[in-house]
Amino acid sequence: MRWRAVQSRLLTGVITSPTLKQARRAFHAARHGITGAPRQVEYYHQVDDPYAHLCAQLLEPLCERHQITLVPKVVGPPPAWATPDRDRWVELSRLDASRIADANARMIDYQGPLHGEDLDPLHVELAQRTLASVREPRRFAALAIQVGESLFAGDLESLESLAKSEGALEASATRFLLEENANRREKLGHYLGATFYYDGEWYWGVDRLHYLEDRLILEGASNAAAPLIAPREPGDMRSREGSADTSTARGRKLEFFVSLRSPYSYIAMARTFAMARELEVDLHIRPVLPMVMRGLEVPLAKKIYLVRDARREAIRLGIPFGRVSDPLGGGIERALSLVPYAREQGKLEDYLISAGAGIFADELDVGEDDGLEAVVTRVGLSWADAKRWLARDEWREEVTANREAMLQGGSWGVPTYRVDGTQTFWGQDRLWMVEQALLGAMPETTTSSNEEE
Repeated sequence: MRWRAVQSRLLTGVITSPTLKQARRAFHAARHGITGAPRQVEYYHQVDDPYAHLCAQLLEPLCERHQITLVPKVVGPPPAWATPDRDRWVELSRLDASRIADANARMIDYQGPLHGEDLDPLHVELAQRTLASVREPRRFAALAIQVGESLFAGDLESLESLAKSEGALEASATRFLLEENANRREKLGHYLGATFYYDGEWYWGVDRLHYLEDRLILEGASNAAAPLIAPREPGDMRSREGSADTSTARGRKLEFFVSLRSPYSYIAMARTFAMARELEVDLHIRPVLPMVMRGLEVPLAKKIYLVRDARREAIRLGIPFGRVSDPLGGGIERALSLVPYAREQGKLEDYLISAGAGIFADELDVGEDDGLEAVVTRVGLSWADAKRWLARDEWREEVTANREAMLQGGSWGVPTYRVDGTQTFWGQDRLWMVEQALLGAMPETTTSSNEEE
């Protein structure tokens, strides 16, 4: 086994160890029980992040239903490495947040313009100064909603009124506070806004809030009779409506952009393929190179969070995950070189699932013949035939074209979905949105040019 693969196996084993996770939680639980220390949930709010605006509307219910002390902290935009394609990230995140708000109208009472024109930097600064002046959790929760609504609506008059009534901080004091909060967040291991931190673990946005709630309930720190504030996901249209007509999806084009080094791509594959078969859509599987092989930086803090988050998602979905062998470099190229062969044999879906499981669950090093052979033969493909494809280069042109198509669709990371060439969705936890779009229940919205790798 290559040294890189050995390193990834050891590092991932530590990062995702259930024993260490349980020990960490037990330590914190004992601390609360022995010292009476309050359960503090730190919340990092970025005023111009649409996901943070959605989270703001759940802060008060979170405090009401759970025995926690909310510690709000205002932060500025994430570092450049966290959002390497900033323009596409901003545009698609606003569109995505609007879709979340529309789908969760009972939970999120806001129908404002979360996407559209760029926000005025002076308005953003005024919003930061206003919110940074407030520390009391309930007041912060209410004010964050008001500030967000005014900011995203471009309502300078309302922003100025809020700043005056709350006694906004001076610009220099605000910059100092934002930097201090960002340093605290970085020290604890994260980089984005709309994030919650509780006793050693991170929870991003509305999407992951249910994990925090589940933990608080498990610790006896909640009103057990109350339902979760944020659902795990809205679910597909058929399960909620009972008898939705699936014929509207038949024959529609669904493009699925994936990377074999992306844990989120792996945990999306089987569900995506099953949905495509059931709805009888025209599925186009479009592999791309990993971010780091496309010149995009993925620092250690980001890798650690993504692997931990992907593992808990995999556990929830019943997908094997944890014994990882990093295929970066030659391993990825070898695995991608067999995509045309698997497609030719009518086994592309099986091959990709096998490769994903080999990399993220079975500790198979696809950079070596033994590992790649196991991936190939367990889905009924011939290793003797597959080896002849390893030296061929036609896959390179394909993945380059796929990358360009993904960028043109407004996304840069995987997994990305595109419906009929007009609607782009980013992330394995947006599969329910994809299904709604295929069933005609999602407004036709395009992006011009975001879960991640």
